[in-house]
Amino acid sequence: YAIRWAKMLCELIAISKTPQQFISRMFARSVDAFEHSLGPGGRLTPTNQERYLSLPISDRIRRTTLALLSGDARATYQEIAVGYQDGVRRYAWYTRSILPCEDRERFKTFARTGLGPQGCLPSDEGASFLYGEGWLTSQWTYDIAKHK
Repeated sequence: YAIRWAKMLCELIAISKTPQQFISRMFARSVDAFEHSLGPGGRLTPTNQERYLSLPISDRIRRTTLALLSGDARATYQEIAVGYQDGVRRYAWYTRSILPCEDRERFKTFARTGLGPQGCLPSDEGASFLYGEGWLTSQWTYDIAKHK
């Protein structure tokens, strides 16, 4: 699954013009509309992502995403991503759930230095796309990552 998932993510990045569009396609909910509803300067963050995820699934986003993906990526999206979008927790997997933003309070294991959490371990029960950080910080960082 890991290679299929990675290839699908690469296609999602290729068909998405903005970080907001990438996360919208991944979670089948409009980030632009959500951030606009928060008012000027509103952003999807770890503190409001549960509200974002409680929005209804956008069939339009899901359909247009599926139409743009290759056959293999489409199958992976339908088999894996749609389940995550619908809130299915995959108990037999290390990544039981995924979130748009990194919520470090969910981490259960601290780094050896004791200076902070060590994420992405099976005990954390999930993973995130780090929306608002790294390559998903801005249009500029997204464009650099997308064109590498």
